[in-house]
Amino acid sequence: MKLKQTALRLLTCLLCFAVLSASADTAEDETIFTDAYLSENISSQTSLSIQDVAWIGDTCYAYLSDMSVYTWQTDGALIKLCQLPAAPEGMQGYTVHLSDDDIAQLKETVTYMAGGSDAVYGMNVYSGKFGKIDEEGIHWNDVLLDVSCLNPDPEENFFPNRIEECFVDGDTLYAFVALNPDYARESYGFYGFDIATGASRTYTVAEAVGVCAMQDGKFLFLCLDSDGYSLKQLDAATGTVTRLSLSLQDFDADTTVGGLAYDADSDTIALAAEGKVWKSVQGASFASFASLDDRYLTNESSAALLPDGRYALWLDGIIIKGETDQTESRQLSFQGPFLNIALETAFRSTYPDVAFTVKSQETTAEDLTTLLTTQDSSIDIFEVRADYTYTTLKRKGMAAPLTSETLRQNLSSMYPVIQDALTDGDGNLVAYPSRLYLNLYQYNQGFWDLAFKGEAFPTSMEGLMDYWLRWEQDYADDYPEIEFVDNFDYALWCKRIIQMYIRQHDTDGQTPDLNSDDLRTVLEKLGQIAHIRQAAGRHTSELSMDDYDGMACIFSFNTRAAMNTPDTLLFTSPEEYLYDVYMYDYTSVTMRFADQDDPTVDGILYVYVVNPFSTHQEEAQKLIELASAMEINPYLYYAIYPQCNTPYEDPNFAQTAALYEEEKATLEAARKEADADELESIDLQLDYYTQYLNSLEQQRWKISAETIAAGRQQMEQINLHAASLYLGGSGTSADDVMTDICARYTSDLLSLDGFLQELTNKIRMMELEAN
Repeated sequence: MKLKQTALRLLTCLLCFAVLSASADTAEDETIFTDAYLSENISSQTSLSIQDVAWIGDTCYAYLSDMSVYTWQTDGALIKLCQLPAAPEGMQGYTVHLSDDDIAQLKETVTYMAGGSDAVYGMNVYSGKFGKIDEEGIHWNDVLLDVSCLNPDPEENFFPNRIEECFVDGDTLYAFVALNPDYARESYGFYGFDIATGASRTYTVAEAVGVCAMQDGKFLFLCLDSDGYSLKQLDAATGTVTRLSLSLQDFDADTTVGGLAYDADSDTIALAAEGKVWKSVQGASFASFASLDDRYLTNESSAALLPDGRYALWLDGIIIKGETDQTESRQLSFQGPFLNIALETAFRSTYPDVAFTVKSQETTAEDLTTLLTTQDSSIDIFEVRADYTYTTLKRKGMAAPLTSETLRQNLSSMYPVIQDALTDGDGNLVAYPSRLYLNLYQYNQGFWDLAFKGEAFPTSMEGLMDYWLRWEQDYADDYPEIEFVDNFDYALWCKRIIQMYIRQHDTDGQTPDLNSDDLRTVLEKLGQIAHIRQAAGRHTSELSMDDYDGMACIFSFNTRAAMNTPDTLLFTSPEEYLYDVYMYDYTSVTMRFADQDDPTVDGILYVYVVNPFSTHQEEAQKLIELASAMEINPYLYYAIYPQCNTPYEDPNFAQTAALYEEEKATLEAARKEADADELESIDLQLDYYTQYLNSLEQQRWKISAETIAAGRQQMEQINLHAASLYLGGSGTSADDVMTDICARYTSDLLSLDGFLQELTNKIRMMELEAN
């Protein structure tokens, strides 16, 4: 069984894979060993999933979560091969406490399978056992493999590094191993284990991220470095690594390429990328072979080329694709930092004949302007932030109009501020909302009370600075584990203050007065805070996550989806409490820059924009039509339509409540048999389920009545700053200018007067360039 480093990661993978659905391009396409396939063909009573896969010719060996092995052949025959030794109970749970008996049992299990030329084998990464699998089960050899290389520090971590691929070639077992527990794709090792002696050998293939077996002790590696992807061949007998001349330049480093496979008979290399299968036959350039739903593709995804020429990729279940005529297929390509998983699933399900490619890449409106200027048609639809450049782009008619009658009818029902962000100068609909966030300012009441009990939270920046100064002067030494703000960085806070001031005084067509007394006062107090911290030996630039681990703070910036009812039930642990205060319990307040300013709510809107040069306009409009449905993003839907005032129930509420009743009963039974080491973990989980079940009415609502009432007030005050020349997200020119000047000022290269004057000059230059 493929044991993961944490149960949470396993749960996340299962939740993601649960929504994956495959589409058939031709009659030759098949999808096997998905949840639905397993339920229909093997067991509808037990939740099954694949733990490992091995291919031998036209036969797939699937090792399932109930420790059974099934074979599937290309003629459709599905046969149970055998039942392998059971794992200790609880190995798939949230917590794993293994007794000595559990460990002994674990060392008898098959943790990974490996395909050979004519048989399938099993190994155990804890004991080093290795043997052949057949109808009778596993037959362990007498010789143990030296698997110490898989877990260099067993005292620190019981679980060995994760094996991604296993192969048996001749008298050697080969394993491709993920060395980094965070799944960093550049950290892999390749090892050979002599089956006769158990001795291990380490091979070095620089930048390897994926592998497949060739023949006669040779292996093909997919490699990724700063220059992009390449293919390398390892001769295991000599250890020689050769870079192939076959180019992968069509796939840039930001593209996920995976599912490497090789067929020796035809000398064919295959891989998956950009929503397609690609093949290279006898060294020829890669050509598109078939469309593929590859949303969960990773570099190390396992694949095989079958004797009948089809390509099999293990994602959620195994997707088998036959060759199709790519010139006749409908296509759609999306680029943006994030695509709503519900929208992606709905589109693939509704339009299975469309080859849908998703490129997860941050794209600014400035990037989009460059692409449109060159009439680049490679991407059909983008998600961008609605900022000044975006506003200029749509006003100049550089976005394709959305002609869908459904979308146009919806427009008139939205808040006017949202309508304005979506239409061009003539009132034509040219974009549609994809996400809406609110900038939040938050205080931890418990930490606040340690120093300022009984005093109200300040709601202006000057007031915030006064309390921050008091903390640094009088309280910081008494509470060294608490910071006033999260991971203080002087230059970053300087930029935040400038941006907040501009947002507060953001009037279309007017330059903010950067010489105001309000701004000077706040910047002077920020400087005092930085100097106090420096004199006291506290950091004034951002610490790494390792150095900052465990720190807590009183005041925090945050962003949250509009109309999102925050979780009211928290599964906490003792490590998350400090001075008997829960570290992540924050209260949001509406901030203004100065006391006399009117309060505003700062919003960040992302939108879908269709490329006017796209040759797939129909498909792009269909995607956005689906995005407009309430079920796709209820938070966004409620936020932009003021008429939505009925609380929205969580669609999974009833199912979750029933499941939690069962889990609570199971834990209560387990508690009676648990030893002292297990009680704390069980009681924490019991407390969580009990709290949930005792507050069912509160847990019922995905968007509560209280959230709607507060959200309406926020939407009436919201400012998207979509026409502000001086504000922009990360990667925009405005943000880069601000970052550079603030860094020089906080490094004492500019005086306060010089800083404000240079910032004013830069803003004026930006205005001149814009005009």
